Amino acid sequence: MALTKGKPNKKKHVPERSCVACREKHPQSSLVRIVLSPEQEVHIDYLGKCPGRGAYVCPDPKCIQRAAERGGFARAFKTQVKAETHTLLAQAREAASKQIRSLLSLAHRAKVVAAGNSRVEIALREQKVKLLLLATDASDGVKQKFSRWASRSDIPVYETLTQVELAPSVGQNTCSLITIHDAQFAKKIEQEVQRARLLAIPKS
Repeated sequence: MALTKGKPNKKKHVPERSCVACREKHPQSSLVRIVLSPEQEVHIDYLGKCPGRGAYVCPDPKCIQRAAERGGFARAFKTQVKAETHTLLAQAREAASKQIRSLLSLAHRAKVVAAGNSRVEIALREQKVKLLLLATDASDGVKQKFSRWASRSDIPVYETLTQVELAPSVGQNTCSLITIHDAQFAKKIEQEVQRARLLAIPKS
């Protein structure tokens, strides 16, 4: 019997870019895109949708500060630019927060989240959970209880946003914890939370 040749496994190409500050290469999706306005002002293009040429920087206050204050952005755009570190950090942090909330809202509409203590407990018992998010201002008791519970099943746990910031994404007025039950949503949200955590580190 003749053997049929299967299609060769092709690894998916992952675009890489260099950070204009530290010069290290990373997957493009893990970096923050920077664009230049007609007024020569540097702006954050967090979703990477603005037209025109862009540059990339690590989601790290140190890299953003270095690029702004030591000419990294000017070299990338080959011109003099206006780049304020505190403005860029504020833009990036707000964009990261907005993206987390947007993804949570989409997951909520897809009915793959649970919010609030009782619903999260049910989801954990039913082993549906792929990711657990805790509000930064949730009580210590809630954080300890649910972190321990999730760790027993190797579920990633992150603290992000406040109760008031998390709540509207899942149709509530206040919310101290949320679980995500879909692997793809969990992966995307986890990536954004990690970027937000890096951006939140105070610059030196």
